[in-house]
Amino acid sequence: MNGARYTVIVTEPTVLGIHDMNRILDVTAHFGAESGIIINKHDLNIENSRKIENMCKEKGVDILGSISYDTIVTDAQMSGVSVTVFAPESEVSKDITRIFNDIEKKLSK
Repeated sequence: MNGARYTVIVTEPTVLGIHDMNRILDVTAHFGAESGIIINKHDLNIENSRKIENMCKEKGVDILGSISYDTIVTDAQMSGVSVTVFAPESEVSKDITRIFNDIEKKLSK
């Protein structure tokens, strides 16, 4: 972590996911790294997803995006390829690609 200028934290809208996200944010802040959050499976608990968004807003942490739950991710894993290769036209793949491109632009500044 020492020397990192940006960290990408992927969390899920569960009590444990929120707890772990906060712990990681504390560590990244200690090392002076800026952070961004991706909410995976955001639609499984909308209330907790909003809680994550509000916590990030209060802390000044970027929300990089959200990814919906989709069984196509498991299908891709079972096939041994990334979901963006397995099902490039799926909403999940489009979300992941958009988030990746946004991160790439942010880091190139």
